[in-house]
Amino acid sequence: MDEDIDDYELGNSFAAQKDLMERALATGDECTFEKVLLRITDVRRMAKNGTLEWQRPDQN
Repeated sequence: MDEDIDDYELGNSFAAQKDLMERALATGDECTFEKVLLRITDVRRMAKNGTLEWQRPDQN
């Protein structure tokens, strides 16, 4: 479900986070929702502490 967006893009787009969460909720599968929630939490934490910048696509 969430392979279509990389962590850098997800961490820098609230709209993408919201869309991913809405799609996870629509599945009705608690496991899927939990995985998405944890991923969003991780990328938001990384964005806040600056480590998400290490994944910037133009830095490779």
